[in-house]
Amino acid sequence: MYKRQLLYFLKSCYLGGEIGSVIWEYKSKSKKLITRIITGDNMLLGFVSCNSLYDFSNNTETKLELDWNKGKDFKIGIYDLEQLKKMISILDDTELKIELDMYKDRAVSMVINDGYSSMKYMCSDLSVINKPPLMQNIPDFQTLIFTLKDSKKKFSAGYKVFESDTFFCVLENKKSKDKGLDEIVFSIGYNNKIPTNRVDVCFGSPLIGLDNKEHFYNSKLVVKIFEILDMFGVVSTMMISNQGLALISNDKKHAPTNETKYGIRYDYYFVEVNN
Repeated sequence: MYKRQLLYFLKSCYLGGEIGSVIWEYKSKSKKLITRIITGDNMLLGFVSCNSLYDFSNNTETKLELDWNKGKDFKIGIYDLEQLKKMISILDDTELKIELDMYKDRAVSMVINDGYSSMKYMCSDLSVINKPPLMQNIPDFQTLIFTLKDSKKKFSAGYKVFESDTFFCVLENKKSKDKGLDEIVFSIGYNNKIPTNRVDVCFGSPLIGLDNKEHFYNSKLVVKIFEILDMFGVVSTMMISNQGLALISNDKKHAPTNETKYGIRYDYYFVEVNN
């Protein structure tokens, strides 16, 4: 696996520091490297997988057949994602050789070599890492939103202005109907009780089924996810259920316009907050 692909996978789990510890699991039968993540406040639950090996020397993809444990299944407990990210960053941007020292199906340590330098990371016991639950009873999503570059950039800039205001409200932009457009507004600083300073950022939406309820979400988490989307530079969609659950994903099963890059797929579910 190339260093860049490994770092892309790691950063997709790390979410800019929101996730500290994870378990990576390789399934030799399905040929996938997978992980589930959860924030400390349980506001976000995510699933990240690496489904192919990407060769950066000729921009080709092949099946993910990892030889880290001689082709067998394995689990890696990573207690300090930030430290591992910094260690890998030291290595050259080339194809890496990775070897695991195993105890049963669990890695005790991981050695990563770039041909000139190497690093050894001591893996964590799996029992000390919080195991996120599986997503169950996922509701239907009534609203679909395109996370286009300009809108993401403006939302992130708006968040920096109102950084103390940790929530934003999702509203339908009814005025856009006059222009023949369908848009959703992410309103940072919105308050339905008193007039406030606020920034409204429009996002295109091919499907709007919002109910009359105002839906509030964590601004910081969405900004961190937007940074992942910008890292890959792919089309992803955000979906909102009237029951309050939201999802940002690049999986084509959610929208045919979604794109997967470097073999990495992600689903980030986050819940509505009470404001």
